[in-house]
Amino acid sequence: MILCRKFKALIDEGRNQIADTMKTLVYNEMPSIFEFVDFENDRFFLDPLLFAYFNRGALKFKIENLLYGYMKKKPISSFVEITSDNDMIYLPELGYYCSGNNKINLSRSVDEPCLLLRNGIDVFRHQHVLLKDRFINSGNHKAVVEVTEATKRHYLNLQEASPILKPGTTG
Repeated sequence: MILCRKFKALIDEGRNQIADTMKTLVYNEMPSIFEFVDFENDRFFLDPLLFAYFNRGALKFKIENLLYGYMKKKPISSFVEITSDNDMIYLPELGYYCSGNNKINLSRSVDEPCLLLRNGIDVFRHQHVLLKDRFINSGNHKAVVEVTEATKRHYLNLQEASPILKPGTTG
C-alpha cells in the first residue's frame, strides 16, 4: 500500500511537471492567452491535442482553436478557420462545428457535442487534423485510421471500460 501511494505521488509530480512545461510552451506561443485561460486549470495543459499541436510540424493550425472551449472569457472575434479536410473543426470542451466554407461562427450551437464516457474522457467522433498523420503501421508507413466508424463500433466497449480508464487531469 505504501508503494502504491509513493507511485501515485510520483505520477502526480510528473503530471504537474508536464503541465508546467506545457504552460511555458503555450505562453511562448501566445503570451496573451492567460487573459482568457485559467492558468491554474491543468485540464487544458494536459489535453492530448495540445501535445499534438506542438508536434504538428509544418501543419498550419491555430492554437486558439484548441483554447476556445477552455476560455473563461471569450475574445471578441468568435470565428475560427477550418483547417481540416472535411469542413469540420473540433473544439475541446465544446464539440464539432461544421461549415460549407472555411470559417465558423462560434456564437451558434455545436453541430455535434462532445462524446463523453461516464468518467469524463472525451472520445473523438471524427479524425482530427492534428492526429491524422500520427498513426504508423508496422511497415513504418502512415496508416489510414477510420475514426468515425471505429468510434461507432467501439463506443459501448469504451463505455464499459471507462471505470478503469482515468482522465488525464490532476487531483
